[in-house]
Amino acid sequence: MSDEGTPTNEQVQEQLDRILASPSFRTTGRLSDFLRFVVQETLAGGQHQIKGYTVATRVFDRPDSFDAKADPVVRIQAGRLRRRLAEYYSKDGAADPIRIELPKGSYVPMFLRAGEGGYSLPDSPAASGGPAGSRFEGPSVAVLPFVYIGDVSDVSFLADGITEELVVSLSRFQGLAVIGRQSTLRYKQSDATVEQVSRDLGVRFVVTGSVRKIGDTIRVAAQLTDAVDSSQRWADTLQRDLTTAGLFAIQDEITHRVVASIGDEYGAIPRQLTRETRGKPPHELSAYEASLQFYQYNAVTGLEAHSRARRALERAVEVDPEYALAWAQLGELYLDSQSFGYDPPDDPIESARSCVRRAIALDPLCQQAHVTMAYIHFVCDEFEEAVREADTTIELNPNSSYLVGFSAFLIGLSGNLERGREIIENVEQLNPHHPGWFRLVALLCHLDRGEFDEALHEARQFRTPRLAWDPLVRAATAGLAGNETVAVSAYREYAELFPEVAEDPVGYIRWFVRPDDHVNALLEGLAKAKGMAGV
Repeated sequence: MSDEGTPTNEQVQEQLDRILASPSFRTTGRLSDFLRFVVQETLAGGQHQIKGYTVATRVFDRPDSFDAKADPVVRIQAGRLRRRLAEYYSKDGAADPIRIELPKGSYVPMFLRAGEGGYSLPDSPAASGGPAGSRFEGPSVAVLPFVYIGDVSDVSFLADGITEELVVSLSRFQGLAVIGRQSTLRYKQSDATVEQVSRDLGVRFVVTGSVRKIGDTIRVAAQLTDAVDSSQRWADTLQRDLTTAGLFAIQDEITHRVVASIGDEYGAIPRQLTRETRGKPPHELSAYEASLQFYQYNAVTGLEAHSRARRALERAVEVDPEYALAWAQLGELYLDSQSFGYDPPDDPIESARSCVRRAIALDPLCQQAHVTMAYIHFVCDEFEEAVREADTTIELNPNSSYLVGFSAFLIGLSGNLERGREIIENVEQLNPHHPGWFRLVALLCHLDRGEFDEALHEARQFRTPRLAWDPLVRAATAGLAGNETVAVSAYREYAELFPEVAEDPVGYIRWFVRPDDHVNALLEGLAKAKGMAGV
């Protein structure tokens, strides 16, 4: 450890102690033991002895007969340790002088010295945006301190509060690396440009904003800038009246709106990166880019999008078997392959269940895994279990409006339409960029009340022409509403594009709509539309 520029043993030991005492590691138990073992073994010159077998028997109490092929404990825990280290260095350890990394494919740690202002950062942000020196492939973002504008200081603390809440809330999204606030505080009184901040911190996206009080009105402006070309990818101004809401309620509302608009699966950052992956063959996609294909599929649906996302994710879990999000998304695709006839595997439900169990073993807090498990319970008519998993999904990250919306979709279809509808309407106010099939819950609510014109309005929001559901519900609700023009057009589209479903729609409808009253209402509407079309 004597090479020039390389951290000394004493410095590495100090850094190890700092990491293990941090909130990120204080309660991790075996992960802390794992990190301590590989670091101290390396410092003692025994790095050649750090193998899966050694770690399993000396850290995880496996017997001498340990077989790595039969027991993946070390590989799984190494993946968790890498993610926990990345989390630590994005938050508590962002300004630390030494970086300890566990490279993929090895259990021997690397020790890196921090450069001035960061960790040997590049001159420009990477295409996806991970901080230099990390192995994170997804986008990275820094939230600069929001600026309070004005002479009155009685609410100036609101700017700091919004900044802090944005950092914490954005950090809860899987696949998003967020720079800790202690690393951005130096820019509070700085005139540094976004480009300079990007170079200093090694991030691609930068959030900036301001808070102003005008009389009894609070006005918050926020912007998201892409450092690749200095373009503004999102911006919004929100005003709230202090006479009708308290400051903390205003802070929470603004945080929810900004976070959902930026970090959500259909937020500004994923939408931009999805556009950049178009045209890339699945075998060239990174694991994170494969995840983006999943969201693209859910937005546009159809066999082609499903096949592309499935190929990308199957390759992603082969290349990176510790990527929990990819396993969870693949599980949902396997279920959809049976739902819509997209070349399903031999046992789609069991294949999906296996993927989700793998995801939860890798990351018990994987939000996508829990909502996919809710989906599995739903298709198996285990409605109480489906609602329980959906509620768990919502609790994990209430700001993930897509996953919360999908959870509400399953809650509604599992027997609580009004609750599901209310949640979906709330998340769509935060971020309107969601799949149109969420509207099925509201549509069924209107059918219950005999509000057929309103049900037709919801059907028109589906916007998924590659799914039979789109023309099916338009034809059915238009038939019930007596709207002959829409009914005729929609039914002809439905019968022409989806003849197999039109021949026998009952099984297709019942995959998601279970109560007989709802099924019969949709069948009645289809029959009326068919009669109007003279088919």
